Amino acid sequence: MSSIKRKLKDNRGASLIYGLFLLIVVMMISATILAASVTGIKRLYNDKREKQAHLTLASAAMLVNNELKDSECESIKTHTYYNEDGIALGYTDPAKDEVVISAKGILKQELIDIVEKAYFPAESTTSTPSTTSKIDPVTFSITMDIANEELKDLETVKVTMNVSKEDDSEDDIYLADLTFDFGSSSQYMMFLTGVKIEPKTSNSTEDIMSGTTVIGTKEITTTKYELSGGDISSVFNTEA
Repeated sequence: MSSIKRKLKDNRGASLIYGLFLLIVVMMISATILAASVTGIKRLYNDKREKQAHLTLASAAMLVNNELKDSECESIKTHTYYNEDGIALGYTDPAKDEVVISAKGILKQELIDIVEKAYFPAESTTSTPSTTSKIDPVTFSITMDIANEELKDLETVKVTMNVSKEDDSEDDIYLADLTFDFGSSSQYMMFLTGVKIEPKTSNSTEDIMSGTTVIGTKEITTTKYELSGGDISSVFNTEA
């Protein structure tokens, strides 16, 4: 009888060990499946995020490219001077210059900034535009609509516009290269390169009258700035 009891105890111990072994195996398999699932979900989220980032940047670049091509921007520079009759009446001398820059569209302020910096730098006192070869970058943001609440941080696209004078340009033509990104939110960057800014200038004069007497002259220089489209490309930013 005692021998049978010992066997039963031995079998119970072996069964317990076997059960623990099965439990460990099941736990290991479950952990592996769970880890694979988490990795798959994370990879799916990252893929979805990067696809949305790429789509948002591409949409922003196309929007800006079309806006630049359709933009209207002009400057009117008026050079005013008075003759002896005008000076005798108390009008100022020497000549006075006035520049008015206007633009239309969602990028009107950015275009005004570019034209002012490139063609009318603050130190210019001449009667014709005094240009500079390179201007400080113009930065702005564009907000795109994203329905997915988890990706709302990808709605705001940062745009940096670098403008410099075309090499050997005698017509004051400038080239603009734009960079689109999310800062540190994404590894993707989009570029719009080769946008050309070409001025078309016309001149006219206008007499300043006091009654029937000509007391001065206004020399008016009207310049319309034509912008071409650029080339859109993307790159994987390994530094992000």
